Amino acid sequence: MKLSGITRRITRNERVQSLANWLIAQYLKLAYFTTRWTFDAWPQSRATIMAGEPLFVFLWHNRIAAMPLIWKQHPWRVSGGDKILTIVVSDHRDGRMVSATMDRFKVEHVPVSSKEKQLTAAKSVLRAIRAGRTIGMTPDGPRGPRMRMKTPAITLARLAGARIALITYSVKRRVVLGSWDRFILPLPFNTGVILWEEGFDVPKDLDDAGADKLAAKIEAALTDLTNKADRMMGHEPIEAAPAEKA
Repeated sequence: MKLSGITRRITRNERVQSLANWLIAQYLKLAYFTTRWTFDAWPQSRATIMAGEPLFVFLWHNRIAAMPLIWKQHPWRVSGGDKILTIVVSDHRDGRMVSATMDRFKVEHVPVSSKEKQLTAAKSVLRAIRAGRTIGMTPDGPRGPRMRMKTPAITLARLAGARIALITYSVKRRVVLGSWDRFILPLPFNTGVILWEEGFDVPKDLDDAGADKLAAKIEAALTDLTNKADRMMGHEPIEAAPAEKA
């Protein structure tokens, strides 16, 4: 069954949804804490975040399962306290389920409606980053195409004056769901790797053509990083969806 089909059934009943979110959170904790993780390039990522500069962290949508625990288990101390992660999620039913699960980990989120004007959405994200949050985004979400960068994510980073960093993970034992993103569900008692790639600067005077070029560059880098993680864990990389025609 596709993930969208599962969430459609769950979100029809609030009590069932609450129970499902709790069960998902407990499962992710079990999977995370029974996995032996290798953190590649972690010292660099700590230095970047502890500097307290505005930062967007990009990962593909199919790798979000471990993200809240990766972040929570490595608190980032800066002059104002912890560097809090705020994720940008869709107000679509799948996004609402993600938000409710993230609440279990005390990860903040900014809901963005597909019907909401881009300027209004941008204001919500910019308020969060000006409050000292690090913004986590899946630039191929909420509905794809899989592993294809969307330029609005670049635009938000430019408006915020933020750098972009890339993060991904993979595990040896996993289930790949039949959802649009080929969502990765890690299994407990596992071995995993978390990879981080240092940032990309977004010029303040970036025009549309420049944004497209930077998006293509970041898309390739994030895909390469994700494929590297999969190969380290003995998997063939998941293919990106065909690029949308202009």
